[in-house]
Amino acid sequence: HSIPTETLTADELKKRFPQFRYQIDNQNNSKDMEMIGIFEPEAGMVRPERAIRAALHEAENDYGATIWENTVVHSLREVNDNNGGTSYVELVVERRKENDTST
Repeated sequence: HSIPTETLTADELKKRFPQFRYQIDNQNNSKDMEMIGIFEPEAGMVRPERAIRAALHEAENDYGATIWENTVVHSLREVNDNNGGTSYVELVVERRKENDTST
């Protein structure tokens, strides 16, 4: 696609982006497998937490969605009306208490 990129060695990555932690794979100490990075200067950055929060806000406010936090989805299936009518999704969920982290 002719996207301009720059290949960076492990040392160049550490120098250019010191805010990140770089972990070497202890399973493979081979010099042939040195870490590299591919930098795309024209690329942007997405903070997933903000993107998810914005998507949930839009779903709730623009489309009337109901957001259920702390909910485990055990199954879902699309159910179709045999007469060509409206289909819907059937969910089996488990709603947890806010501080419950058990699985």
